[in-house]
Amino acid sequence: MQDERKEKTYALFSNASNRKLIAKLEEEGGEVLLISPLEIMEVNSEANRALLKNNLSEIDWIIFPDVLAVEKFLKILEENEIDTFELDEKQVLALGEAVADQLRFAQLHADIIPKTIDAETVFSTLTGYLGKDEFANLNFLFPKEENFVSELKRKLFDKNAKVIEMIVYHLAIKEKNEAGKLKALLKGGAIDEIIFTSPRDVVFFKYFIAPENFPEIFSDIKISGVNEITINNLRENNLKPQYFKS
Repeated sequence: MQDERKEKTYALFSNASNRKLIAKLEEEGGEVLLISPLEIMEVNSEANRALLKNNLSEIDWIIFPDVLAVEKFLKILEENEIDTFELDEKQVLALGEAVADQLRFAQLHADIIPKTIDAETVFSTLTGYLGKDEFANLNFLFPKEENFVSELKRKLFDKNAKVIEMIVYHLAIKEKNEAGKLKALLKGGAIDEIIFTSPRDVVFFKYFIAPENFPEIFSDIKISGVNEITINNLRENNLKPQYFKS
């Protein structure tokens, strides 16, 4: 294994939970490119308080796009003393098993979990569940990152559904030019393998790289995950990961 890792370049996030893995890769002769984690920032709680007060009772569906959206949405409920039982009558669309697992921790059930989370598959799955003519007048709540743009929203609008976006968190790049540098390294073939250690890593990478280009930019790079939930999350994003061999 040690010889296999000599002169090989790995990329992974430089967070505390990855320290042992980083040290092991370097000890075995690998070169490690450390990526600075994104900063997760709170948003205007007053705006979300008003949104929940005025709209929650009218919501038919809640769409959760990622694990951070679940985490921050639940925190906002808690801050506003809204019990999760008030969501029992809502139907929930979770974009992936990692998102559904995060909901289960809060004893919330996902009605739909698409096999992959591209907009076409998600919308097709939702249509199969509802029926193609059943979208009109339905209200969808979409907790999301501030700059996240989804093609799914347009597809719902086209079917005369109402989509209320709720900005529950904001991601910020700590290091200037980090995104540009990472894209250049990926396109230039400077990275042999990217190691993902959690679904949160996937959210961060999708912020660095436009979601619609996510599968294409990794087409010639080995993608690894260290656990099953991360592997599944990568597959849901139309990637072909392998288990990382420690």
